[in-house]
Amino acid sequence: PSSSKLPKDPIQLIIHDMRFCLIAQIPPKILLSWNIEDLRRFGAREGKFCFEGGARCGKGSGIYALQSEQAEDIA
Repeated sequence: PSSSKLPKDPIQLIIHDMRFCLIAQIPPKILLSWNIEDLRRFGAREGKFCFEGGARCGKGSGIYALQSEQAEDIA
């Protein structure tokens, strides 16, 4: 979303239990995180993992599309 300033450098998606987060690689820093149950929807489309964070996601609310060769596996 336009309100979130994500770096143009590669970022890492970490999935653990029922949460996931986006991490800047250098220096390591959690940028945003979500509870999977708070997402309105998610899935893979055209080589991107897409998801929508609902109102309970705070700063992480909005629609995201992350380019990945593993988009289908992530979904």
